[in-house]
Amino acid sequence: MLLSVKNKILQILSLSIVFFTVMNIQTKADTKPEVLVTIKPLHSLVSMISDGVFEPKLLLQDPISAHHFEVLPSMMTDITKAEKIIWMGPNQEGSLKKAFENNQNKLLTILDIKELTLLELRAEDHHDHGDEHHTDHHREEKHHNDEHHADHHGEEKHHNDEHHADHHGKEKHHDDEHHADHHGEKKHHSEKLEIDPHAWLSTQNVKVILENIAKDLTNFDPEHASQYQANLQSALATIDDLKQELDARSEKLSDLKFAVIHDATHYFEDEFAIEAPMIIEAHYNIGLSAKKMAELQNAINKENINCLFIEAELRNNPIVGFVKRQGLNTVEFDPIGFEFEAGEAHYPALMRSLMQAFENCNN
Repeated sequence: MLLSVKNKILQILSLSIVFFTVMNIQTKADTKPEVLVTIKPLHSLVSMISDGVFEPKLLLQDPISAHHFEVLPSMMTDITKAEKIIWMGPNQEGSLKKAFENNQNKLLTILDIKELTLLELRAEDHHDHGDEHHTDHHREEKHHNDEHHADHHGEEKHHNDEHHADHHGKEKHHDDEHHADHHGEKKHHSEKLEIDPHAWLSTQNVKVILENIAKDLTNFDPEHASQYQANLQSALATIDDLKQELDARSEKLSDLKFAVIHDATHYFEDEFAIEAPMIIEAHYNIGLSAKKMAELQNAINKENINCLFIEAELRNNPIVGFVKRQGLNTVEFDPIGFEFEAGEAHYPALMRSLMQAFENCNN
């Protein structure tokens, strides 16, 4: 009798061990990675790759400046809990630089991806990215090597190691380290060169970003490698279709004459061969005196500007009121796309809305 009881106890213990072992394995299999993404466009790209595996968490959900914002305690909680953090980098989300100091092992910094084509800011803007490269509102700062290049208007340009300006007053720089694209801009990865951080506004960059996200998530979570790779192929096809659609819509925008206050559309213009804008904030952000207003009006007339692009957060800038009084069309745009729901569909919606903004500017 005693032996029988002992056998039953042993059987129960054995079954319990098997049960809890199976449950433990199942729990591990069901555990979803805790991945935190900073801004909506990037969150959309991560969502494309993680579809069917996990839902990434979005850090900046409210319509606030992605450059300057207060890091709230709730954000720090999310940062601490995250196993992986994906952000553009300090050029974009500068307020998070200190918060991420103790989380370097978790970070994937998109602007550090070597294969990206990165452009420089064309003017000293209100985000104060630095003081090493400043251009006025008639000039673009670009880098070139020692070869002959043609811009998207078919104008062939020759550059040596000195600084030159073309007939538009665009200042050119040359070195042996950078390679120019069809506009002559260079690839670089240094904060000191005032990188334009809005790299997601180029579908070519986005394809590179998607590939690197898939690679990083595969290394982080190899059990779902096949799903990440399948999602990558689907996402790349989506971006190719989007590119084809936007190319067709951009054909009517080649002669658009517009101005911007904040230089946030450079990548989009570059990809779709839209003529560079007049950037007006660099020398007008100190206030609009009578002299400044006269200078601005003369510049607008000289360049035949017929539209001003403004970000929603800048709608109360005094320049906007002045420009409206000159009878110019004003069009708002949002390079982050706060108005669109977070998720896979966000990025295509954002790019279509920006193309629509250019089309509205052209009307």
